[in-house]
Order: sequence, then C-alpha cells, then structure tokens
Amino acid sequence: MNAVLTSDSGEPYKVRIAVNDEFLTEKNKGTGIIIGDNESYLWVTTPSLYNVISNNSYVRRGNLKISSNSRDFGLFAFTFGVYAYGP
Repeated sequence: MNAVLTSDSGEPYKVRIAVNDEFLTEKNKGTGIIIGDNESYLWVTTPSLYNVISNNSYVRRGNLKISSNSRDFGLFAFTFGVYAYGP
C-alpha cells in the first residue's frame, strides 16, 4: 500500500500506521515505515509517495488505521495492489 502525504507548513511530522489495531512488523512494513517506540510510523519530511505496507500476498479484510496529531497532516491518495514480478 502506498500513500501520497504532504505537509502544509513543510515541517516534518509522524504518521502512525496500524492494521487490525496492531502496529506493523518487519514482515509487513513498507520501505517508508520506521519501527520504534513500540509503534510503526512514517516520518513525513516532504510531499511524496510513501511505501506504507508490503505483503507477500493478498490480505483480505484488514482494518487500516492511519493517524497523526499534526495539523499539517495531509493525505491525498493511496493505492492498494498485489504485483507479480517477472524474472
């Protein structure tokens, strides 16, 4: 799952990510996710596409929670998908 995030002020901020009320792990975190302080989060520093979740296969009926207490939090788009890579 990817998300386009931005900041109105240009100041960095934290966005917490959870699936089914559990923080992400090394097995399902995207490349943009930081695991620390008993949580999984993105550190948004610039307007960009952030890789949030990476699973090896399709996952059904998960409840995604994206949260931030920053007034600058801006979510413009997100994409879901499972891709098969060729040789």
